Amino acid sequence: MSKENLETAPNLNFIFCSHPLDKKKVDEDYFEEYQAAGLNHACALFSYEDLERGKMSLSGEDIKGITIYRGWMMSPHMYENFYNMLLERGIQLINSPKEYAKYHLLPGWYKDFEGFTPFSVWSESKNIDNVLKLTENLEGAFIVKDYVKSRKHEWYDACFIKDIKDKEDATRVIENFITRQGENLEGGVVLRKFESLKSIGNHKDSGMPISEEYRIFIFKGKILIADNYWNKDKEVNISEDEYVWIESIASKVESGFVTVDLARKADGSLIIMEMGDGQVSGLQQIEAYEFYRGFQNQSKENIYSIDYVKNTLRELVEIGMEPKLTICFRGNKSEYMIIGYEDHVSFQRCGYYDGSGEIDYKTLEELSEAEIIDDICLKRDWE
Repeated sequence: MSKENLETAPNLNFIFCSHPLDKKKVDEDYFEEYQAAGLNHACALFSYEDLERGKMSLSGEDIKGITIYRGWMMSPHMYENFYNMLLERGIQLINSPKEYAKYHLLPGWYKDFEGFTPFSVWSESKNIDNVLKLTENLEGAFIVKDYVKSRKHEWYDACFIKDIKDKEDATRVIENFITRQGENLEGGVVLRKFESLKSIGNHKDSGMPISEEYRIFIFKGKILIADNYWNKDKEVNISEDEYVWIESIASKVESGFVTVDLARKADGSLIIMEMGDGQVSGLQQIEAYEFYRGFQNQSKENIYSIDYVKNTLRELVEIGMEPKLTICFRGNKSEYMIIGYEDHVSFQRCGYYDGSGEIDYKTLEELSEAEIIDDICLKRDWE
C-alpha cells in the first residue's frame, strides 16, 4: 500500500444523506452503513433535498478534511455544487467533480479501458432518429442504456436488442428506453455490445438473465474489497492471476474511490461491465461492517496480522472460551479453521469429503512455523 493511503485512511470522514423527514437522522436506507462507519470514523449528515434546492444543511458530527460521501447518485452538476459547498466548510470530498464525472459517465472512462469492456457507441442526442443512425454498421445483439444506467429489469422491453439489424425491434426497444427514462435519462444514449456471459440463472423478480459478476471497490488505486454482485452466499471465484489483472486495472484509475463491476464471459475470462464513482455505488452483497473494516485495514499495516490473531486467540482461551477462526487464502478455494484449546491449538481444512486433515499443535508459535495442510505455512503465507 502506498504511503498516501496510509496517511489518508485513518483520517477519513464519511457524510451520509439525512432522512427526508428528519435532518438529525440518517436516511433509513443507509442506517447500517452509518452505524458501521461510525465505529471508527467521524460521520456527518446533510439534506439531499435541500442540496437539490441549492442549500447546504449539515448535522451530525463536525467534520473537516478528506471525506467520503455515501448516498444517492447525483448528476455531475449537482455533485460539483455539493463538492464546492462542502469545501467552503473545510470538508473535501475524496473525488473532485472532474473525477466524479469521469467514472460516473461511461464516455469518461471507456477509452481508458477499451478492449477490456464491451464495444460501445453513443449519442448525446435523445432523438430516436439520431440514435438509430448509430446502428447502421453494427451487427449482433446490443444493450441500450444511458451514460449511467440501463433498464435491465425491463430486459426485453427497454434494454436488450437481440439483433441490431432488426430495425423494427431495435426502434421499439430504444424508444421504450428513452420514453421510460424520461427526465432521468443521464447524458445520452449508449449502445453496448451484448457479451456471452457465464449464466447463473434469471432474476427472481424481473426474469432478466444474470451472470457470474463481481463488484470491486477501488480505494486510492488499490483493491479495497471484492464480492459477488448477485449471489450472497457463493464463494468469490477470482483466481490469483485474476486478482493481479484487477490490480493492474485499479492502478490505471484516475480517481480516489471507484467501483469496477466485472463479469465472467462464457469462455471463462473476466470483462469490465461497468465503472462508477465509489461514493454512489451500492454495496450489493458486501456486509456494511466488512466494507468499513476495509478502510481500517488500509489505515494500519495489518490489524489482522498473525501476531494480532495469536494474541486474540490467547486472550479468548484465557477467559474460558474455545475460539474458532475461519480463514481463506486468496487464490485458494478451500476454507480453513484454527481452534484454540486450553492446552493446544488445531488447524483444519473445512467441508471436504476426504476429511478435514485436522492437526494438533502444542502452541500457536509451533502452528505458525509449521508446513501444514495444502502446503500452507501461516508465517510465510499470511500476508
